[in-house]
Formats: sequence, C-alpha cells, structure tokens
Amino acid sequence: MSDRRQMPDLVRKEHKVARLDVGSQIEAHGLVDMSRHTRLVGRTMVIVDLGLRTDEVFEAYESGDDWQRKAFVETAGFAASVTAGRLLTAAALGTIEVMLAATPVGWVVILGVGLAATATVVAGSSIADYWGKQFAQSIYGPSTNSPALSP
Repeated sequence: MSDRRQMPDLVRKEHKVARLDVGSQIEAHGLVDMSRHTRLVGRTMVIVDLGLRTDEVFEAYESGDDWQRKAFVETAGFAASVTAGRLLTAAALGTIEVMLAATPVGWVVILGVGLAATATVVAGSSIADYWGKQFAQSIYGPSTNSPALSP
C-alpha cells in the first residue's frame, strides 16, 4: 500500500452502486413524480386501513360487544401488517434497483417485477395481519377470562 493510487481503487471496487441511466430531464422529472405518487398511494392505503379498523372498533362499541378487546386485536393486526409491509417493500426495492442497473432490458423487466413485488407485499401484509390478530387474541383471552372473538 505504498502507492497512493491503490487506496482509491480499492474503495471504488468495494462500493458498486447501480446507476439509473436517465436520458433527459423530462424522464428525470417523470421519475420524481412517480416517486411522489407512489408514496402518496402507500400512505393513503395505510390511512384507509386504519380508518376501517377504527370503524370496526366503533361498531363493536355501538353493538355492546367487547370493544376494548376488538381495539387490542385490530391494533396488533395493524402493527404486524405495517411491519411486514415495510420489510417486504424494502426487499422488493432492492430487487428493483438491481433490475434498473440492467437498462434497457431492466426497464421492461421492472414492470413485471414491480407487479409481483406489489402482490407479495399485499399478501405478506395480509398474512401478518391475520397472525397478529391471532396472537393478540391468544394474549387477551387468558388475561381477561373472556371468550375469543373471530378476526
């Protein structure tokens, strides 16, 4: 390591970053807009999910059911669903970044990968929601000596 040029070469070799080849400023603005819309849709879906869960708890309250138990179960399902969604989204984004590096073929493949990743995130979140609710019911039931609710 006596030569000064060896160190920068080692640093460059360790960090291989996939670059997105954008041909024009219009394409760059399009990608930024798509990113904004994607974030907005994701956040809107979370808010709608939370609203539907709140409505379920309120319906249980109005009908005289155990609304506190329902709130506990729905909260656990929501937490598990959001956590699984975030983890699966991070994994999907890693796959998409690899495909973007393979331009222009990557641009075609990314559509299919994006759809498959979306389906995987939705399915994984739904499964996590189910198991989160099951876990919450198993905890809540013995602690209150009340019969179990259906998710």
